[in-house]
Amino acid sequence: MTAFPNRVVRVFGAYLLTVMIAGTAHSQNKNSEAFSIVTGTVCDSESRPVPNAAVSLESDDHAHKFTVQSESDGRYRFNAVPGGNYELRVIKPGYGMAKNGPFVLNRAESKSVILRLPAADAAASSKN
Repeated sequence: MTAFPNRVVRVFGAYLLTVMIAGTAHSQNKNSEAFSIVTGTVCDSESRPVPNAAVSLESDDHAHKFTVQSESDGRYRFNAVPGGNYELRVIKPGYGMAKNGPFVLNRAESKSVILRLPAADAAASSKN
């Protein structure tokens, strides 16, 4: 007689565990869809990749600021960025500063931006 209640408890426990796991997976997918990704490449005026440049992404209300360093091939990536209005900036010693924006980043959007750094002497002469 105790076999039936034990079996019911095991089946119900397995069902409950399955529902909990499925709910957690759905919740994680839903949360990851709320964020955007910004990727791109930092290059010089001749389209050569620029490694180790400081790339920043900042919202226009200054509530969100992210900073990464470009890879050896010039690529950069920002993950889990909330939607909003942003500006990208890149700096590296020996070059001028470059920026892109402001631009709108929609929720769950993937955006790619090429940032071209001017030579330091070109940046200095453009200020005069």
